[in-house]
Amino acid sequence: MFTPFQKFISSAAKKYSFNKQLKAIEICHEYTRIARKILQPESEKYITPKSYENGALIVTVANSGWAQQLQMNKHKIQQSLNEKFGKKTVGKIKIELLA
Repeated sequence: MFTPFQKFISSAAKKYSFNKQLKAIEICHEYTRIARKILQPESEKYITPKSYENGALIVTVANSGWAQQLQMNKHKIQQSLNEKFGKKTVGKIKIELLA
């Protein structure tokens, strides 16, 4: 019988106590996929998920133009993430402008 690799990762994460880190990776990866659809495909060159912790997704942006685009659409992105991972998984999206 074939067992998907994802099941091994999930059980290993629980066993070795890195399930929070795995969840953060999954949320950041899904953010990138959703942002390509909601914003523009090239947005991933300028907007990058930095971290996820305690319900907050921190996203860095290259300039104020992209920060504005993200600000206008972050509710849609947050809603899509919560549909995928469960209600209130992402309580807020913080935007950080790269210096």
